[in-house]
Amino acid sequence: MIKQIVRSLPYILIAVTLIIFPNNSAFAKKKKKKSSGVVVTESDYFSTQVTYKLGKKTKKQMIQCLGKTPGVVKNSKFKSYNALLKKSKGNKLSKYAALAKAGKKGCVQPDFLDLDEYKGPFGQQEARILFNRFAFGAAQEQINLAVAEGLSKTVDRLTTYIAEPELDAIEKDLQCDGRLPNDPENDTCDPTDPNDLSTEGVRYGLYYKMQKSINPFFEKLFFFAHDERLSTSSSSLNSCERHALIKYVDAVKYFARSGDYKQYMKDMNNSHLMHLRWLNGAENLGSSPNENYAREFWELGTVGPTDLNGSTVYSNLDIAYSALAFSGHLIQGKNINGKWYCYSAYSSDLHAPGNKIIFNGTPYQAVVDDMDDVLEATLNHPRLAEHLAEDLWKEFVNPYAKSAAIKKLATEIRNAGYNILPAIKKLMKSKSIFAQESQETLIKHPVDLLFGFLRSTKLPLDLYYIDHELKAMGQRPLRPDTVFGWDDKALAGEAYVLEWRNVILMLMKQSDETLAEDGYDLHAQFLSGQPSVEQTVDRVANILGVELNQTQKSSLIQYLNYNLEPCSWHKSQCNAGQSYLGQGQYFLDKDLFDSDIASDNWWKVRGLVTIIGMLPQYRMK
Repeated sequence: MIKQIVRSLPYILIAVTLIIFPNNSAFAKKKKKKSSGVVVTESDYFSTQVTYKLGKKTKKQMIQCLGKTPGVVKNSKFKSYNALLKKSKGNKLSKYAALAKAGKKGCVQPDFLDLDEYKGPFGQQEARILFNRFAFGAAQEQINLAVAEGLSKTVDRLTTYIAEPELDAIEKDLQCDGRLPNDPENDTCDPTDPNDLSTEGVRYGLYYKMQKSINPFFEKLFFFAHDERLSTSSSSLNSCERHALIKYVDAVKYFARSGDYKQYMKDMNNSHLMHLRWLNGAENLGSSPNENYAREFWELGTVGPTDLNGSTVYSNLDIAYSALAFSGHLIQGKNINGKWYCYSAYSSDLHAPGNKIIFNGTPYQAVVDDMDDVLEATLNHPRLAEHLAEDLWKEFVNPYAKSAAIKKLATEIRNAGYNILPAIKKLMKSKSIFAQESQETLIKHPVDLLFGFLRSTKLPLDLYYIDHELKAMGQRPLRPDTVFGWDDKALAGEAYVLEWRNVILMLMKQSDETLAEDGYDLHAQFLSGQPSVEQTVDRVANILGVELNQTQKSSLIQYLNYNLEPCSWHKSQCNAGQSYLGQGQYFLDKDLFDSDIASDNWWKVRGLVTIIGMLPQYRMK
C-alpha cells in the first residue's frame, strides 16, 4: 500500500496543482469587449514609404502594411485606412483616402520576405549564393554547370540524392580507427563487435563526406539538424555503448536524405545517445521523473517556448506530464562472450501508468500515455511547423522573417506531412534568397567556412588537421558543449577571428610537394590561361564568392605588382620620398605580376587567396 502511494505522488501533486490553479476556461466566460482593429506584433507588418497628393501638394509618408493592406499601427492594433475612412471627417478623410489609394501600390511584399519564385537572372553570383547557403560552396566548374542549367534544374540536382558506395565504404573504414584505407597503419575492426570503433573516426568520416561528397546539400542538412534541432555529444558515452554514436549519426543522415521530420523526432525519442544518455532519459523513472529530455523535446525539438506573437506555447505542467509519458526507458549492461555491452531497454514497471494531459485548456489538448502519444499530439499543434519554418529561415535566408512568411513556409511543411524538403526547395527558388537585402546577413559557421573554402578551392587537407582546426575555431561536430548546439555570433566574435586567419594561412602554406602528392595543381586552379593581374584578382574573388569594391581591387592589384621592401635595404629610395605606409620604413618596389607557370610569383597567388579569404565579406553569406 505504501509503495502504491509513493508511486502515485507525482500524479497527486499534479492533480492538486490543477485544482489550486485551474485553467481560466473553466470559469464563467466574461463578456469580451469588441476589438477595434487587429492585434499585431512587429513581426506581422512591415513599413514602406509612399508618395501621395493632398490637394495641390505632393507628400511622402511612411505607412504600415499588413500583407497588402495599408494602414496604421496604434497600441499594438492594426487599423486599415479603409476602416479609418468610415470614422473620419475633414482633412483626415482626404488624407486617409489618399493614403489608402497610394498604399495599394506601396504595400508590396519586399523581395527579402517573398517566397514567390525568383524569375531574375541566374548567373555566377546567384549560383554562388545558392551553393554558399545550401551546399558548403562549390568549385568553379560546378558554378559554371549551375549557370548553364539554370536555377530550377540546379535545385533539382542538388536535392536529388545520388548513391556513393565508394565514399560510404571509406567512411565506414574511417569509423573503425580514423585511418583511410590506403594508410599503412589502417586496422580492420571486428564486425561482430559494435563497440569496435573510434569516436574520432566517426567525426573523420563526416569530414570526408563534407569535403568529397557529390551530395553537399544533404551534408549541409545533416549539420543543420545536428546543430539546430537537438544537438548531442559523443563525450557522454561510455566505452560499452559507443555503438549508440553510429545509430545517432545514421538517424540524422536518414533525416537529411528523406526530409522526414516526424521520423526524425521518433528516432530522437528512441535514441540511446540523445534521449537516454545525453539528456538523462535513463534517469527518468515513473516514481521519480527527470524532466531534462521532455523540456528539450518541447523547446528545441518541436514547438519552441513561444509562438509568433510571443505567447507561451506549453506550460510546466506539459513538461511534467510529458516527462511521465517518456518514463520507463533505461540502459542495461550485458556480458556477451566476455565483453561488456550497454543497450537501451524499456521497463513497464518503471513507466508512469495512466493518462496524462498536455496542452490543457487549448484547442490542441490531448490525453497521452507514452512518448509516441506525445509526439502525435505535438504534430497536431500548428506551432511545430512554424518553429521549423523559423529555424529554416534564419539558417538559410536572412534574419528578417515576418510572421506572414513564416506561416506560408509552415503551411508547406504541414502540407508535406512534416517533410521539410519541399519547403527548402521553395526557399532555394524564392525571391528572398536572391534579394539584395538578404546578402551578407548570415554568419558562416566554422564548418561552413572550412569546408566552403576547401570545396571552392579544391585544396586538400588532412582529416586530422580538419578536426584540429575545427576544435580551434570552436565547432567540432558531435562535440557541442550543450544541447543548444553552437552560437554563430559567439563563434564569429573576436576570440575566434585569429583562429580562422590561422586556418587560412595554414592551408595556403602547404608546400608544393605536399600539394603535388595530393594531385593538386595550384597554377591550373588559379592561373590557367595566363590571366592578367586584374583577371587574376577577379578570378580568385569569384572562386571564393566575394564581391570586391574598387578600393579593394586596386589594393590587391598593387599587392600583386609591387613588393614591400624595407628602407634599410635601399635607403636611396626612401630618401627620394618613396617611403610607404607613412612610416618612412618601407618602399614599394615595382615587380609586375607574371601569371606564367615558370614565374616566381607563386607566393603572391597564395597571398592573394589568403587576403581575400580573410576579408569580412567571406565570413558572411
